[in-house]
Amino acid sequence: MSSERPLEKYDHFSLPTVVDLHAELTDTLGYSRAETLWHLIKKECSISSENFLKMEELRRISEWCVNLSGAAKCIGVSLKLKLDTFEALEKDEKYNPDRQNIRKLLHDEERLKTIANLGLLDNNKDPFLLQVVEEASTKLNLPISVVSILFNEMQYFAAHHGLGSGWLAESEATNVEWSFCQYVLDSNELLEVSDAEKVSYLKDSPLVTNDSVVCYLGAPLTLKNGITVGTLCVIGQEAKCFDQNDKVNLLELADQITGHLNDKLDNIIPEN
Repeated sequence: MSSERPLEKYDHFSLPTVVDLHAELTDTLGYSRAETLWHLIKKECSISSENFLKMEELRRISEWCVNLSGAAKCIGVSLKLKLDTFEALEKDEKYNPDRQNIRKLLHDEERLKTIANLGLLDNNKDPFLLQVVEEASTKLNLPISVVSILFNEMQYFAAHHGLGSGWLAESEATNVEWSFCQYVLDSNELLEVSDAEKVSYLKDSPLVTNDSVVCYLGAPLTLKNGITVGTLCVIGQEAKCFDQNDKVNLLELADQITGHLNDKLDNIIPEN
């Protein structure tokens, strides 16, 4: 990343300059203590920039300050959250959904056959999936978690936690065009959305505009035959930066689901 101020389009998520950081230190600690701490930061974090700071410099500053105490620690934590948010938004901006690929995958006959064979659209909920979605909400500290199955033009909730008594809980499905999970199917990778209102391909979804879905983390449920049947996702109604522990926890829970589904698949379609 260049030393120029990057990506102003993210408004208040723009990266802080030397002046910004020094002003925050001064407001928090007073001029004399701020000067002392800034000189230490420059020395300990190898800061050479005099105006705009590079991402790697900001990371060094945040990591160093987090290990201090008091106001300096708070500044480090605040800076880390800002950097995490910025990087998540930058990643969202770079992703360009492949609509043609999504549509092809949604209607793939072998994928649809696998979903049907596994009974993932049945009204009777699988107790194992219900247990996992509850655990996902607990581990990631978000109110809503869903096992979403993408089938033709709809996404169905094979299991869900925290939807309350609204229309989503009653219908247990939405139009797939509204879904965040379709983009997990496209990339077959973990999808992190810290603030859907700032993501061009999500901000107009009724789930955002009507149901106040703001943050989302979704992991693909890819079976050993290579077919992705859907996602395990967690959802919140406030902006959130997901840390590495969040991602690891969700992927581990998704692995539990795919293992469970692979076992079921073996019993339905024995391998030769």
